[in-house]
Amino acid sequence: MSDQPYESRDAWSLSLLKHVDEICDRYENAWKDEKPRIEDYLCGIPESERWIILRELLLLDVALHRQSNDRPKLNEYQQRFPEYAELVEVVLRKRLVSSGYESQ
Repeated sequence: MSDQPYESRDAWSLSLLKHVDEICDRYENAWKDEKPRIEDYLCGIPESERWIILRELLLLDVALHRQSNDRPKLNEYQQRFPEYAELVEVVLRKRLVSSGYESQ
């Protein structure tokens, strides 16, 4: 992932923002009935957009777990997404560790 920029949402096109928001809305709505798998929301997403959607879904997933008093672990996300381990670390380590959630 080191060749992929970790750009902010400000750099995304309006159509990409809408697409990401639609996927995140579907994921959040599905969470009400069951805990969906992030992996299922990445199917069919072009590689150029996959890391962007994964980043947003990871952040949403952690927030939803927190609301449910679950304790997500950084290494579990890294095991699920080994090809994006660096992205997972960059995006989630500070958020999980700084809020008292386990990092392993």
